[in-house]
Amino acid sequence: MACRTMKPLILMLAYNTEKTLAKTYQALPDDLKPYVIVGDNCSTDRTNEVARSLGLRVVRHERNLNYGGNLKKLFRIFLDEGADIAIEIHSDFQYEPSLADLMIEYINRGFYDVIQGNRIRSRRESLAGGMPLYRYLGNRTLTLSGLVRYSANGTVGCARIPARSSAAYRLKRIVILTRLQATS
Repeated sequence: MACRTMKPLILMLAYNTEKTLAKTYQALPDDLKPYVIVGDNCSTDRTNEVARSLGLRVVRHERNLNYGGNLKKLFRIFLDEGADIAIEIHSDFQYEPSLADLMIEYINRGFYDVIQGNRIRSRRESLAGGMPLYRYLGNRTLTLSGLVRYSANGTVGCARIPARSSAAYRLKRIVILTRLQATS
């Protein structure tokens, strides 16, 4: 498989994450830190100030655009700046930021176009961490339905770590995003 260096852009979604944003940022591999852009979704705490104190580029929305609106604004910046790989990381430290460079390399080497991760590694860890049983069961149901959907569609080139359709640790190549933009 061909290997070329692709330009990443870390899309760090933030809403009232003043207590976890720095920890999330610090856990990123050092070579990815210059590529972080924070989408502050009109936080009412000190999220904006914490991000700026870390020297991060911040896009602060004047009103809460909800998750999808925040992400859409960051994707627009991603496309405008000509980046090749979008890495979506939430600033609440519920996903492991230190793995971003490894996942980027799978895309960079041409193994996958999309990688999607999940914060749930085990039932014991999730429930011990305070996740309510109903939420854990809902996550598992979404995971199963997503796996069935992908398998039924014959999707090729999608790595799962085990993934669910609403997971929030995602990497996408520019090819995927421009296709999505053309159809929406």
